[in-house]
Amino acid sequence: MTDWLGLVSPIIERYLAQVGVAVETVHAHADKSLLEELMDDFMALLASFSGRFYQLRSKTNQKRLLDAAQARLQEQGPPT
Repeated sequence: MTDWLGLVSPIIERYLAQVGVAVETVHAHADKSLLEELMDDFMALLASFSGRFYQLRSKTNQKRLLDAAQARLQEQGPPT
């Protein structure tokens, strides 16, 4: 387990081992350049905003379709 400085924290690992938790590093932070870190952060922001935009667009389209369906049903009148 590593902290924000990238140093191994033996106290936490020792405690977790005593309570039966195995610590396994899946993705060790490699030395990235400032540009690579900036691009990673930018891509994460872009993915987040894209998801929100598509969700908003989906809700807008859903409301538009429901309003159109309701108007069409009102035009037809009650079923006979």
